[in-house]
Amino acid sequence: MTTELSFGERDEAGTYDVGLPKRYLSSDGTCAIEPILRPPARLPSRTSPKAAAIAALSVIRRCANDHPSTGGAAINFGGDNNLAILVYAFVPHVQCYGRVGGPGIRESCAGILDRMNASKTPTAFGPLPQGDAVVQLPYTIRADSRCAMTISTPEDQVDHSSWYTFWAAATAINAMCVGAGKAGLWANIGSQEHLFIVLRDESLDDASRPSGVLE
Repeated sequence: MTTELSFGERDEAGTYDVGLPKRYLSSDGTCAIEPILRPPARLPSRTSPKAAAIAALSVIRRCANDHPSTGGAAINFGGDNNLAILVYAFVPHVQCYGRVGGPGIRESCAGILDRMNASKTPTAFGPLPQGDAVVQLPYTIRADSRCAMTISTPEDQVDHSSWYTFWAAATAINAMCVGAGKAGLWANIGSQEHLFIVLRDESLDDASRPSGVLE
């Protein structure tokens, strides 16, 4: 008997086995695989990982082999058919640097990505009490004593972005940098490009951070 998993929009209660959004990236960050709830209803879904993987295989191959990648979607693969698997080209703007610790650090960072706010609502980030800042910077989220995700600004200004944008950037850093044994950052985030995000191993005192990276 194949075990089914529940998929649904993430919440603080951890209602579903897989809280969405969820994104898997190739090691070079250019091929993305993302389960989504099918519009327009976007109802929670139950399906088996095996069924989803088999259904997505053809579009995964297309994403990996086509140049340029065309991607695609897999639907109607069992369960309640409320889930779709998207495969598409992704353009990362990630800079890797320094190093992170040994086994387990990528999973530590994934613990942040799977539980953090991923709302698409525009939000003001900046040093308080400047302007209309809602989130005070620098802002750090920790999963445990290892991985830390920090949002900050080198320009001491308020800028607007969404938690979803930071989640997407951190997901790319985890796949491309942390997975390769390095820390990483994504800069020029926000409507005025004043924000950046860093994913690093807090258990290491890494002196090789690029200029402007705080903490």
